[in-house]
Amino acid sequence: MALAVIGLGWSQPGVAQSGPTGFPRKVTLYLTASGEQLPAPEGADHRAEVTLRDSVSGTMREYYPSGKLWRIVPMAHVGLGLRHGVAMSYDEGGKLRKREEYVGGHRQGEVQIFDATGTLSRTKVYSQDKLVSQQCFTPTGQPRECQA
Repeated sequence: MALAVIGLGWSQPGVAQSGPTGFPRKVTLYLTASGEQLPAPEGADHRAEVTLRDSVSGTMREYYPSGKLWRIVPMAHVGLGLRHGVAMSYDEGGKLRKREEYVGGHRQGEVQIFDATGTLSRTKVYSQDKLVSQQCFTPTGQPRECQA
């Protein structure tokens, strides 16, 4: 998803603003299914809301077409798309599907993947975006061999 529009100005088409001129400031982006930004909500597949903590950092919340929360991504630099912190992804029913840690835009540490019941099914450990190890689990939580 291209978020560079955030750093370019507050009166651009496709960016809805809310709140006073201070921080936090919320910006809404309207997106196609492929992630392209639209100038207005008409024809959008889904939306993303970015809440800026200061002039560059903030949190992006992306929503399914139904309006339910899809994912929350903390950003060190919104305009550059630089992720920093713990990102969480949910299914449309609201169950946690993925938890992943980022440092300076790189996956760092543990990624946890959950199945449709909310049970931990896989963990992956990353260092500077490189997969170091992984472990898979049965629905009862027992370790098993990971499939590709």
